[in-house]
Amino acid sequence: MRGARALIHHRTAWSVGIAAFVSGLSGAVTPGPLLVGCVGEVARYGFVAALLVVAGHAMPEACIMWLVHRRQDVVRRARRTRRVITALGVGALCLLGILLLRDGLAGGSSLDLAARGASGGRSVGPLIAGLLLTVTNAYWWIWWATVGAALTAAAATHGRGSLVAFFVGHESSDLVWYALVGALVATGRERVSPTVYHAMLVACGAAMFVMAAVLLLGLFRREPAERPAPVHSSNW
Repeated sequence: MRGARALIHHRTAWSVGIAAFVSGLSGAVTPGPLLVGCVGEVARYGFVAALLVVAGHAMPEACIMWLVHRRQDVVRRARRTRRVITALGVGALCLLGILLLRDGLAGGSSLDLAARGASGGRSVGPLIAGLLLTVTNAYWWIWWATVGAALTAAAATHGRGSLVAFFVGHESSDLVWYALVGALVATGRERVSPTVYHAMLVACGAAMFVMAAVLLLGLFRREPAERPAPVHSSNW
């Protein structure tokens, strides 16, 4: 999959990690069930709850990465499947970029942590909450079926080190964002600065289009055909 490979600059683990961090951050900054759960758990248990929510969120994603690693050779050989996955990833990145830019440029969206964290009921604990809120979120499944699948398949073509870098980069984006949210809630802050938040949305939206463009250009590059295995004649 040349499109996915082109996204991995110089085929290094660092570039895989950076791409994973940016794509992961684009999803993390979008308000959703995990954010609501994180704010509520931090209100109950303090800042450490944010870290535990991220750990719970990382569990199913670690399972996905393990499955990709186990089927790494199959992913490398399935060129047509990788092209389809890349095309889906391009479409998802463009859609995500449009939504992020719309919200960032319109200036109507805000991140009111007090309002989002106002919820009652029992708590199952931040670790289990992070796990349950992840696997029951339809957006999470859609992201991994499109953007996540394309980037993970690209990383798989470069070996185990790139898969590890992708996982670390992706989880780091969640850790940075939710640690920030947890710190704000724990210190009594109720709102992220609208200017800062809108700037983050615009930056992430622009990054989505850059990655989509690289993947799209790569789709039109022809992959070299695999060399057939040499046939050894027997000497009698």
